[in-house]
Amino acid sequence: TLSLRDALSTGSLPMSRAMDICRQAALGLKAAHDRGIIHRDVKPENILIGSNGTVKVSDFGIAHADSLPNLTATGVGIGTGRYMSPEQIKDSKRVDARADVYSLGVTLYEMLTGKRCDLGESAKASRPAIPSELGRIVNKCIEPDRENRYANVDDLLREIANPALINRCALIDLYEATNGHNWNRNHNWLTDAPLGSWYGVTANRDGVVSYLNASSNNLEGKIPSEIAHLTELTGLELQENRLSGSIPPELGNLTELAYIGFHENRLSGNIPPELGSLTELIDLTLYENRLSGNIPPELGNLTKLQNLLLGNNCLSGNIPPELGRLTELEVLFLEYNRLSGSIPPELCSLTKVGDISLVGNNLTGCISKALFDVFGNDLAKINLPICDS
Repeated sequence: TLSLRDALSTGSLPMSRAMDICRQAALGLKAAHDRGIIHRDVKPENILIGSNGTVKVSDFGIAHADSLPNLTATGVGIGTGRYMSPEQIKDSKRVDARADVYSLGVTLYEMLTGKRCDLGESAKASRPAIPSELGRIVNKCIEPDRENRYANVDDLLREIANPALINRCALIDLYEATNGHNWNRNHNWLTDAPLGSWYGVTANRDGVVSYLNASSNNLEGKIPSEIAHLTELTGLELQENRLSGSIPPELGNLTELAYIGFHENRLSGNIPPELGSLTELIDLTLYENRLSGNIPPELGNLTKLQNLLLGNNCLSGNIPPELGRLTELEVLFLEYNRLSGSIPPELCSLTKVGDISLVGNNLTGCISKALFDVFGNDLAKINLPICDS
């Protein structure tokens, strides 16, 4: 667990991450407000982030409760100056939920810009990539006149949790993280153009991204975990770029995904077992990267998979017998890795495979009669002798 202050030590956060932290913090404040408790000291130091991304609001030490009217003296400003609303500075006792909304808005401003909140400059002016709608949300939170702010965190939550806005921010995060200079083509990435008109993006009628194709654009850098905020994504194509680093395990949250194309990049590390959660997946194409470690047995959960292409990497260990569950598989390419051991007999179940390649590994043993019956036409791509029995 670390504080949001720790997370901000290197500057601004990806926009979709900032929105998610704000949303979770607002849910925590709502639980307090529903009990008549005003926190009065919302700031990055008092927002804690767990290793799984769970956010908690801490330190209610100076909270004000309607049931405890004498908790603080009238006419005294208690809190942390730069995060306090104007009315709280004047009198900490005469505040309501809108004071916490203000403090959370100042915190959101800091997450988005990496700077102290300057009421004379909007967050969007400091970071032009911020969509106008998100800039408006921040501005409404930090209105000096509380009558012009959100009346409560419920109203803020309705807007900060807007799926189309989250999608837009997640895409901009990906663009910024990968230095995607060619991806925009017409510079739409830094505008408020409809998502459906962005290059390589298909959006549904609600403006939520359903397909993302950013292939062949010379993208560099890592695939940011914030892409997991595109929760209705059915296709993700990032092939033929210069992407490096590990495949984010958070992609396992994209349970609608049917197609993943990450081939011909420079991705490294293990294939995350979380991909085994993508039970709608039809195509998993990761060849020609620098992936290492074992093939996760969790891939055996992908029972709708038709194409599994993992060739030309640095994968090691045995071929997991769980791949025998992939009875819809038509193409299996595991060639030119460092796989060892014998071919698991469970692969006899892959009766629909029409194309297989296992050459260029360290496989041992021989091809059984049952495997021969399944893969007979492709024995040259397995490069093992046939067993006598």
